[in-house]
This record gives sequence, structure tokens and C-alpha cells, in this order.
Amino acid sequence: EWSYDVQGNGGDYGRGLVIRDNGDILLTGRSISGWPSYTDCFTVYRINAYGVTQQEFNYDLGANEFVDSSLALPDGKILLVGTSDNDLTVSRHLPSGQLDTTFGSSGKIKIPVLSSTDEGYRATLAADGDRHC
Repeated sequence: EWSYDVQGNGGDYGRGLVIRDNGDILLTGRSISGWPSYTDCFTVYRINAYGVTQQEFNYDLGANEFVDSSLALPDGKILLVGTSDNDLTVSRHLPSGQLDTTFGSSGKIKIPVLSSTDEGYRATLAADGDRHC
């Protein structure tokens, strides 16, 4: 059994799990850091097959961030889908969990769909290999 609460403030959420061929696990979600001025972050934890955290990546992509879904891509990269700055936000990460800065604007794209809060809840991979959020 694993329990991860990065800062002890109860604001961390796991929203996705990707299991690698080598047994590594990538736990994706949101964490809050920076007490006393809290910052929401898109987060990826890399955990080895024995349950030991190997790396933690936190990315501040805006304000009011929340990850709702993750998707493992055929090339080993990962998409995180959620919201930041009240816009639908997608970030792409390398197999290690690091942000893939060759994607969009420094690793992320923001899509303002409507004038209110826009949020992506699920990402899927189409049969032709194309990604749909």
C-alpha cells in the first residue's frame, strides 16, 4: 500500500497511473507546494517496481491547476489533461516524467473553449493512433 502526501496539506490528488514495461510506475495528478503561499502543480511521480519513489516532477503551468486524466502514448510519452488558468490544459511528458518542452508552448497547450472554466476530464487514443481530449 502506498500513500503520497507531498506537503502534508491534504491537497494532493492522484488522477492517473501508467505502468512501464520495466515495471516503473508513473503516478500523475496534482500536488500543492510552497507553504505558506501554496502553488498548484501538474505532478508526475516515478515509482520503481519495489514501491520506492525515484523522481518527482512538479510543473507550475498557471493558476488553479488540476489534472483529471493521463494517457500513455505509443512512443512512451505521457499526456496530462486538466485545467490551469481556467483553460483546458494538456501537457506532454517524456517517459521519465520530465516535461517535453518540444510540445506546444514549453511542454503545454492551453485551449480556451468557452468564457467560463474549461476542463478536460478524459483523454483517449484513437484506433488510428491520433489523440483526442
